Amino acid sequence: MNPLEEKYSDPRLLELTGFVEDYLRQKIKNGFQSKVHGFSHMLWVAEKAEELVEKEGGTIEQQKLTFIAGLFHDIVRPKPLLMNANDEPPEVASAKIAVQKLMELGYSQQEINVVEQAILGHSFGVELSGNRKDVALAAGLVAECLMAADKIRQFLPSIARERAIFIEESIENPSKEQVADYWRRRIEKAEEFLDSPAGLRLLKHEPDLKKQFLLVKKHFREKIVSS
Repeated sequence: MNPLEEKYSDPRLLELTGFVEDYLRQKIKNGFQSKVHGFSHMLWVAEKAEELVEKEGGTIEQQKLTFIAGLFHDIVRPKPLLMNANDEPPEVASAKIAVQKLMELGYSQQEINVVEQAILGHSFGVELSGNRKDVALAAGLVAECLMAADKIRQFLPSIARERAIFIEESIENPSKEQVADYWRRRIEKAEEFLDSPAGLRLLKHEPDLKKQFLLVKKHFREKIVSS
């Protein structure tokens, strides 16, 4: 028996996982989806968010819903160069797909609401700027752990490779100044996040992230600013 099916006794999780994997494979193949927001990213965030909920004493139900929200949190994440000003924010479009799929599989309205709210509230800036803050807070532990798991990679040296790809997807022929400005803004947001409730919750379980983040900032100073 698959570990997810054994833990939750809910084979619908297998169908959801397969759906997300197939959906993202097709979207990346046709050049729409950002390459750094593929299935491996979704699964990693889903598993890490679920783990954080468990460490925080969350229920099995909360762990399950967090895993589901993680699977769908960036299922619509187009390359920024392909987006128009009037397009729906990625988290809104992602939440809509999640809601539709969960309804098809017979999840309760309460379960759907928690997943939807967590997806809407996971993005950078939601908690910090107040944008849809009430929605994020309504999902409580699930939303905060999803946000925290999604942000972990911001503090790891591997972010340098991811951001290089994402910059190419965001800016056509970027200048050195544009690259430096992009990195500067990401680092500022990451530092803000560490002081947020979700960031503080994360640091309880991942205290080494601050040390890892020093390497990220060192890379920024040595490879981006000084180049």
